[in-house]
Amino acid sequence: MTRFALLSRGGWLLAAVSALSLFAPTAAAAASPSAPTLIVRVYDAFGAKVDELDRARAVFEQVFDATDVQVRWRHCRSESVDPCDERLQDNELVIRLIRGPVTDTRVPSQALGYSALHAMHQRGTLATVFPDRVRTLAQRAGWAAGDLLGNAIAHEVGHLLLGSTSHADDGLMRPHWTARDTRNSVPRDWAFQDREREPIRAAVYGRASGRPVGVPTARVEPPPQRADH
Repeated sequence: MTRFALLSRGGWLLAAVSALSLFAPTAAAAASPSAPTLIVRVYDAFGAKVDELDRARAVFEQVFDATDVQVRWRHCRSESVDPCDERLQDNELVIRLIRGPVTDTRVPSQALGYSALHAMHQRGTLATVFPDRVRTLAQRAGWAAGDLLGNAIAHEVGHLLLGSTSHADDGLMRPHWTARDTRNSVPRDWAFQDREREPIRAAVYGRASGRPVGVPTARVEPPPQRADH
């Protein structure tokens, strides 16, 4: 079975292509010393700009600080001091940055990324994000590309940790980033919902301890279809 066959249609993060209002993330309190640690390996096969990745990392860490999860971000490059050539640890996830496919009809044309979850166990370690599509949307939105990239990565990691391709009706895990929603956005629109935070922490604790997935998952349902995207 192919990786795409393991994904439901609801697992895609879809972005509007109309103009969006600028939203600058606010600083969040740092995660507590007792917070679980999530290690994120970022493999950049796209060639993102250094400032984009730096900003993406800062935004990503802010999102997870607010969830009381410590993040260790690894920029994995063969020619760098951190080639990430050792075996993947239980509490490590992989983020792959690649160009959005042009001819693959299995990938929605407006998807910014996707997360691969095992069909039976609803567990995964790999998420893919398309920085070229993120840049296009950011330009139309008046955003810094790194801000949107960090939020897109956090959204996909949310799917991996919650063990679901379902979406919430609001917050970071909403499926459509529309012009209307973003124009009226507030900080909570770019954060995990309260009901998602404990399952995310539990999932990180479980991965770090090597326990099976049997941690609670957030009850999120796909929102009704809307016509403003």
